[in-house]
Amino acid sequence: MNRGIRNAKAVGHGLRAMWAYARHRDRCAHPPTTLWIEPTNRCNLRCIMCPVSLRTQGKTGFMELDTYRSLIGEVSPYATTLNLFLGGEPLLHRDLDTMIRYAREKGVVVRLNTNATLLDRTQAEKLLDSGLDHLIFSFDGYNAETYEGIRVNARFEPTLTKILDFLALKKDRASPHPYAVLQTIVVRQEQQTETEEQAFRARFDGLPLDAFVVREAHTWRGVFQGTDEFDPHAYGARYVPCPYLWSTMSIAWDGTVVPCCLDTCSDYPLGHIGEKPLLEIWNDEPIRALRRKLLAGEYRDIPLCSGCDLLWTDRAIAGFPYTFLKVSLSHPVENLLGYRLTNALKRLIKGEL
Repeated sequence: MNRGIRNAKAVGHGLRAMWAYARHRDRCAHPPTTLWIEPTNRCNLRCIMCPVSLRTQGKTGFMELDTYRSLIGEVSPYATTLNLFLGGEPLLHRDLDTMIRYAREKGVVVRLNTNATLLDRTQAEKLLDSGLDHLIFSFDGYNAETYEGIRVNARFEPTLTKILDFLALKKDRASPHPYAVLQTIVVRQEQQTETEEQAFRARFDGLPLDAFVVREAHTWRGVFQGTDEFDPHAYGARYVPCPYLWSTMSIAWDGTVVPCCLDTCSDYPLGHIGEKPLLEIWNDEPIRALRRKLLAGEYRDIPLCSGCDLLWTDRAIAGFPYTFLKVSLSHPVENLLGYRLTNALKRLIKGEL
């Protein structure tokens, strides 16, 4: 099927997801259009705001390439956005570029999030050659003290140099892809000055960095609730059912299907790929029961969800939480129109253009 037609259909599925969510349906007639697939749950860092840093037991490993290909073959008729990351650092997977290329050949838009510590020249060339659509560099801090205090085991200058070198290579190739984003999480409100931020941003002048995003840290479904390591953003005032359960699914490295991308330890398994088709798991009793509980406001009965800050919002449009619109509708629209045009339209709507 033509990629444009597939993405247009995905917008339609997003609208159906909105209808099912608004009508409090526990069964979805539409398929999930956005997936998280985990190449590996291993990570080379121990970041202070990530649950991976707390893991002391449990299996770690890498998704087998044959398993991945089988899964992409199954979901590509309906899934249009693939986030190729979950709980680990994807660049640790030796076949990552092959995984990206295979999904792209099946017409799926591929997004990647990396800490960039392993992004040497070879990795950079592989990513640029793979056809990757969207790349987020997670880089938290404008100076070495802040960054290395957050990204434990990483070094500020060598990692930043790898990001700058990647962007320079992308520029030399005159490559429009991937859409490159530098994302920084503010863990302390007073951690950096405006002068430091401006000096840091200036290092990207003349390079094809498409967006610079600053986010507040969150509690990671309550895991870090009450922490003194960082300042998570405040919970919203209004309860809303989980925005992810009506349009997305996540698959761990070992094939375990989980409800959302915050379940990095597979605490709430819904099934396993290879045992049932993903579309069957999508409307099987475990996930329907979870939807019903959250629709009824019974989140306290669910350890996975009881402390999650995504269930509380101050940002809503026409009654829909912002995060829900982002995963159900914004991603398909971005795929259809392109990241740059979509973001320009968003800025126009906000009055920034």
